[in-house]
Amino acid sequence: MAAGPVLPTVFNLITTWGPAEITHNGVRFDNPYDGPVPEWVGHTMTTVGVRGPDGSVRTTDGEIFDFSQAGNGAVDKNDLEFHLVFHDAPGPSRTANLPPPLSFFYHLTFERVKVEIKQR
Repeated sequence: MAAGPVLPTVFNLITTWGPAEITHNGVRFDNPYDGPVPEWVGHTMTTVGVRGPDGSVRTTDGEIFDFSQAGNGAVDKNDLEFHLVFHDAPGPSRTANLPPPLSFFYHLTFERVKVEIKQR
């Protein structure tokens, strides 16, 4: 059972998934819920820009993004964003995907991203 995307259809330059150890100021922030305890389910994306200067996600018409119309989302191909997501894993009683059946979900978006490829 999949729900609509929370972001417009967007190009990802690189994406990762896997167990994540989260720290804050050097102190571990363990997952007390479900999944790869004490790690979190981790996910990163380096994408073209989806957020405007005010942090909102908009449609091509300038309205607030509606995830039921992912193809109508505005993206800025001249901008890059880095997304860091971590959450617990859904438990065995999963019945739906919206809202996500999670106890904890954290999504950070970083602006002013620069990707540099160096040859050794």
